[in-house]
Amino acid sequence: MIDNTPNTKLDVAVKNALKDFEAPYDSNDWSRMESMLNVAPKQTQFNWKYSLNIIIGIAILGGSYIIYKQLSKSFKKKVEVKKPIIVKPAVKHLP
Repeated sequence: MIDNTPNTKLDVAVKNALKDFEAPYDSNDWSRMESMLNVAPKQTQFNWKYSLNIIIGIAILGGSYIIYKQLSKSFKKKVEVKKPIIVKPAVKHLP
């Protein structure tokens, strides 16, 4: 793998600090690594409380939306109000 990035001051400082370092050899390192890899990961329990809260929240929001829509439809129905017809008397008043 070719590294095309230029060395920064940090890279140079770390390389200079570690150029004479050699890790101690331990023959048991690989066996410890294999034992760690063979261990099954811990399984966490499913958090039903969190999921149930989300489901209840969605149900409440959905129900509220449906109720809102039904109420807004009932208010939008126009009721025609007929103007009363005023009938003028046919008889003229005599002075």
